[in-house]
Amino acid sequence: MTVMHFDPEKHVLKLVAVNLEKAGYKVISCDDPKTFVSEVIAKKPDIVLTEVIDRRLNEANRLVGFMFLKSLGVNELTETIPVVALSMLAEPDEVKAGWDAGFDCYITKPFNPADVVRYITEITGPPT
Repeated sequence: MTVMHFDPEKHVLKLVAVNLEKAGYKVISCDDPKTFVSEVIAKKPDIVLTEVIDRRLNEANRLVGFMFLKSLGVNELTETIPVVALSMLAEPDEVKAGWDAGFDCYITKPFNPADVVRYITEITGPPT
């Protein structure tokens, strides 16, 4: 079972990867929003985990998670892959916007790594 994870913060990528791998998942980490969707298409993970915002980008392009969700949802090769938000956007209206956009789960930061593993497992089933 493979999880593809985007986050602009390398320490978050590492923390999540260590915990998911310990639980038996294979993790592919990416911190480059420009290549993430093409990597998902090429690698076809079982589930995608993404930060919603990338503050390194200009304001018009910061909400990368929503762009990823839309891009993956309209591609027949990726439309069935569940997409989970793991985001610093944690205000009630931001969380509601994430759920309304179609994320399969919306986890806010700060987070408990065990919760990330549990939510991923609830969506995909245990790793095989």
